[in-house]
This record gives sequence, structure tokens and C-alpha cells, in this order.
Amino acid sequence: MFQGGEIAEFNKKGKWTELDCKTSAVPTFLIPEQIRATVQQTFPGATIIKIDRVRKGYEVKLNNRMEMKFNKRFNIIEFDD
Repeated sequence: MFQGGEIAEFNKKGKWTELDCKTSAVPTFLIPEQIRATVQQTFPGATIIKIDRVRKGYEVKLNNRMEMKFNKRFNIIEFDD
């Protein structure tokens, strides 16, 4: 699955906290469905290259240099470019 310098970090319970694939896409089965769907609708053709599970939700970086923040209910709370 990871072959080119990608990073996967996990917490004490074994859940991922960071998935960083640098320039390739994070495997879709690891991304919450609601986040995948929102990214597809908002930025068709873009892929998620990094996702962090943070205290308030998720931070996502796309291959088009956009960054999105989601709350725990998977609602977008911020866009950055």
C-alpha cells in the first residue's frame, strides 16, 4: 500500500491520526465516506494526499494545493489555498 515515503501515524488505540502520501492519493478505503463525497463534489478530479485526525475533526490536503477542515460531523469549517 505505501511505497514511496508515505507516512501513517497511529494513536494508542490503533486508529490512524495522520496519513500523508506526499504526492499520491491516500487510499480511499481509509478516508471517511462523507469527506470523500464532499471533496468529489467540491473539487471534481482532486485527490486527497494527506488527512489528519485532529481533536476538532479532520484536516485534509488535496493535490490541487487546497486544504479543507472538517468538524467531527464532517461539515466543512474552513478552506485554505
